[in-house]
Amino acid sequence: MKNPTRKASAVGRKIAAYWESPAIITKSNLFRKSFANWAFNPIDGCSYGCPFCFVPEVSACHLASQLSEQGVTSPDGDWGNYQMIRTWDDGQFIKSLNAAWEPLKPGCAPGWRSAILMSSTTDPYQPIAGANTRGKQLQRDLQRMRRRALELILNESSQLVRILTRSPLASRDFELFREFGPRLTFGMSLPTLREDLIRTYEPHAPSASERLKALHRAKKKGLHVFVVMSPIYPDCAESDLRDTLEVVAALDPITIFCEPLNVRGGIAARVLNVTSVPSPRALRALSGGEAWQDYAFGCLRTVQVLSEKLGIQERIHLWPAKSLGDDGMVQRMPDPSGYRAWLDYWWNRESEWPACYVYPYHVPNTIPQTGS
Repeated sequence: MKNPTRKASAVGRKIAAYWESPAIITKSNLFRKSFANWAFNPIDGCSYGCPFCFVPEVSACHLASQLSEQGVTSPDGDWGNYQMIRTWDDGQFIKSLNAAWEPLKPGCAPGWRSAILMSSTTDPYQPIAGANTRGKQLQRDLQRMRRRALELILNESSQLVRILTRSPLASRDFELFREFGPRLTFGMSLPTLREDLIRTYEPHAPSASERLKALHRAKKKGLHVFVVMSPIYPDCAESDLRDTLEVVAALDPITIFCEPLNVRGGIAARVLNVTSVPSPRALRALSGGEAWQDYAFGCLRTVQVLSEKLGIQERIHLWPAKSLGDDGMVQRMPDPSGYRAWLDYWWNRESEWPACYVYPYHVPNTIPQTGS
């Protein structure tokens, strides 16, 4: 793939440019969530710019000097306004692919292989800013890069692949996804079905209905799907969670990952800056401390209770934040030892893969009671 002259192109406040940094497979910390060992991120930055995103806190901040050369003054404050398309080289990608391998883990379901996530720090199918010739060229190069990476993974390895996106544009590659068979799972982030909350918390991302339609199209194509209900907004009442779980369950997903909105670092401030009229429930949760812990635990507990009522408990994979295991939180629980056991279960749970078709992890019968 040819790479034209690299020079940032500002479209209003949006910057879309080529980046002299190869698109390769790298180690992913999401293995801690039993989500993926490796990641392929063809872009730095994201046009959706969701205010709750963890990337500005843990990833983009390390690229401040390089981004400043492209006109990005603050990787955090400018999040959502820059898209740096990485360069491509077959040889470098294949080298990284050959290095991205881990043997069978003790206790894992038969057939487990280490997995590659596309993508962990950006949305791989986001639209590129700019309707001019340059923007269209960037979009075409990104599309070719995605497809070439998937073709090499398909033909040069036996790796499992997760595709995670909010974008219906992923349907362009459904036929290629099918060639992977049970080696690939396709997932969408779908925190809620409520369009008003999607517009509030993810104003630049596709609607909930568009994402749901893409999931249904994927199922019709014979793809194995998963759903990420993350971040579950503090405004979501039990009825909202039930409605979403019922609709998601009808897709027969491999796994339903669930995680409350986290307020680590500067996330709470960013969310409050975007959310013009936060609900009292959201304001309490975003204040942090015990209020956030109570919201996060209550959210996860509600999802687990609902999943049992709906008969999908073996498909649910909760993601409790490590801070829910703080000593203060544990001691506030009516049964501290039972609560710790509950946390340990979810922290150590392995997620299923269609290559295995095995659901060996039995959800604990005991659900911790609230501390209130």
